[in-house]
Amino acid sequence: MSWNCAAIDHGVTFYQNGTITPCCFIDWSYKKDIKEIGNDPFSDLKTGTAPSVCNKCTDAEARGSNSYRQRFNAIKTSAPGYQFIDIRNSNLCNIKCRTCCPENSSQWAIELGHTIPIKQQDISSYKDYILTPTVHSIYYTGGEPFINSEHWEILEQLISLGYSKNIALQYNSNLTALKFKNKNILELWKNFKQVSVMASIDAIGEKFNLIRSGADWQGVSDNLLKLKNYQQSTNNLSVTIATTVSILNIWFLDELLEYFKGFKVNLTDLYFPDYLSLSAIPDSLKDQALACVDRIEKLYSDKSKINFMRSQINNNVNKQFFKDTILHTLLLDNIRNEKLFDVLPFKKEALTQVFKNL
Repeated sequence: MSWNCAAIDHGVTFYQNGTITPCCFIDWSYKKDIKEIGNDPFSDLKTGTAPSVCNKCTDAEARGSNSYRQRFNAIKTSAPGYQFIDIRNSNLCNIKCRTCCPENSSQWAIELGHTIPIKQQDISSYKDYILTPTVHSIYYTGGEPFINSEHWEILEQLISLGYSKNIALQYNSNLTALKFKNKNILELWKNFKQVSVMASIDAIGEKFNLIRSGADWQGVSDNLLKLKNYQQSTNNLSVTIATTVSILNIWFLDELLEYFKGFKVNLTDLYFPDYLSLSAIPDSLKDQALACVDRIEKLYSDKSKINFMRSQINNNVNKQFFKDTILHTLLLDNIRNEKLFDVLPFKKEALTQVFKNL
């Protein structure tokens, strides 16, 4: 049976630097110019075998996890042209998460002194590929989509054209805002077939504030309540707590899972930067990290992800970068006047590594 992916046939992802790919999971080495969008830009991937740049999906399927390819294949239709649109054309963001970067957060870029902190690809010339009756899935991320003015314009145009009733929207959002100027996202969502929100939350309480710098736990909690109330009055919204698993939060993920027992939680392993991944955990902290995974396992049903977390910690192939973990954490604490380091179990190992020759 030949290998196929509906995203390669019917998908396009817009990036802030004027490039496109069939999906966001493809290897970063694969990019096409946005101007090729109407010329079957991904035809070189249609070989009948799994392209090497699709290794994240093939790896996920090999370990028994549901891949992006399988998700796209399950919802494709017989319609020609683009069906799946992924819009991440701006890095405009109002917070600066510890696991993020200037490419995805203008606040990070401002902090690092970039001369052009906000990077945005104008997609107005390419809206003909978005505002069509064949498109039935649109995914928004950023940056933060709810402060991106183009996001609101596209939604209003889809409603005006009558296409919105057949479209499923999906978001990755920090959930710090549900309004833009005089517009309320809950009012617009009523016109769409389905809305899925992946709320980016990596911890709870003050630990959330420290990992997602600039966000306010109380404000995000209030917005979650608004979404819950909206769910009770409509049947077109689902909310998932999207948690990035890293060396910064593995130690208290069980607290998050306990808190969000009434929600679906999706744990996603961090791949970059490597010094913030679970594979950077040093030997001296392995047992403590594995004990955390044991607690997580009692609260989380996806055993393939649990096993992958254990393998990352046991193999710790990036443990040599733990000094970078320490530097990253302490430097941001200093710049931002925060104290994440104080809630992490790094101090003893940090002292050992830094002062090992004394």
